[in-house]
Amino acid sequence: PKPPINIKCCSKEFEHEGMYVSDSDIMMCRFCNCWLEWESKDMLIKHCRSADHIEKKNRAAAGTSKRTCQATISETLQRAKKAKQEKTTFIEATVQMCASANIPLEKLDHPSASNYLKLLKPNLGASDLPHADCLRHEYLPRAGQAAKVEVLFAITGKHLAVICDETTDSAGRCVFVVLFEMLDATEIENIHLAAVYFLETANATTCSQAIMATLNSYNVQHSDVLAIVSDSAVYMMKCFSALDVLIGPHLYYMTCWAHKLHLVGSVFLDQLTEINSIVANVKTQFSFSRKLKSAYMRFLKVNYPELPAVLYPQPVLTRWNSWFRSVCYLHDYLDALLAFFGQCEQKPASMKALLTMLKDVSFYSVIKFQCSFIKAHCAQIAGFITQLEETKKPWAHLLIEKLQLLKRSF
Repeated sequence: PKPPINIKCCSKEFEHEGMYVSDSDIMMCRFCNCWLEWESKDMLIKHCRSADHIEKKNRAAAGTSKRTCQATISETLQRAKKAKQEKTTFIEATVQMCASANIPLEKLDHPSASNYLKLLKPNLGASDLPHADCLRHEYLPRAGQAAKVEVLFAITGKHLAVICDETTDSAGRCVFVVLFEMLDATEIENIHLAAVYFLETANATTCSQAIMATLNSYNVQHSDVLAIVSDSAVYMMKCFSALDVLIGPHLYYMTCWAHKLHLVGSVFLDQLTEINSIVANVKTQFSFSRKLKSAYMRFLKVNYPELPAVLYPQPVLTRWNSWFRSVCYLHDYLDALLAFFGQCEQKPASMKALLTMLKDVSFYSVIKFQCSFIKAHCAQIAGFITQLEETKKPWAHLLIEKLQLLKRSF
């Protein structure tokens, strides 16, 4: 009797025709990528003599075949791994770009950004890009670690000045920022963001602990830290006293010139209580009242065409020179404001109190005199602060002579 037909023997007999065994019991044609009935030898011979099979076999021999055989499990896993790596690299590069360009990650959820990313990477388009929340929690910390490595490489062996300051964010949290400035670097961009801390309270203890933690995280030698640059707040003075003991007596404490000028300007704000009360009251009238602002602009264009139709610059505590701008505005627009508030039909209690105070001739004279004094002598302080905030080059050494001239006017 004939021996039973075995699939392995059959595939070996037709191996030159591209036959192979898949999953132990399926006969596949490598060139045609189809399965065959291996039990019938006549069917295999018929397939091998078909014109379609011969054409694909010849194209494969010539290297022009457009159809490949079915990938193995290892090849499939390797391709999936490569695609995942490419996707991860693309997402990390996108997050790094947004972080460097100061672009909020929520912008990536916009349809316009999605369409652009599809053109940039058709195989890794916006459909593969996670939501902004996922990017912020999963990928943004990786970008931060990569940036930290770059900063660590840049500051190694360099003399540093630690620049620090405290502010508040939109949520009202206390934010303490630490920067590193390389004093002996030749690069144009020699200032790097080192750390950002969210503190419960900003005092000498928490700030000094934050600075020391930053220095330790970057393995900075205490001998390489030559100066601490911050404002003239009392808690920062105490913070420097603590750092002077921890880091060494070679440490210098340098205060911000803009903050010094702000402290000088604060003297006028505290002493000239009359004009300060008017500044605050006028701010109250225009706060959260878009209708009143529009009516005031129309009133200026019709009744005071000689004055530029501009709104009252409201003073903000965190904007150092904004109070001086408000006073200078009152110097030129006080009469216009009185006329406008006087013709308003609905007057809140604060507006009535303002009109009552300014109808007093002696009080009105005091206000006009204080406005004239501020504009004549203190407007330069606001100009100096603006110049210090805007310039990217050292300007403090040119400020000394200007301050000496300003001092003579008082």
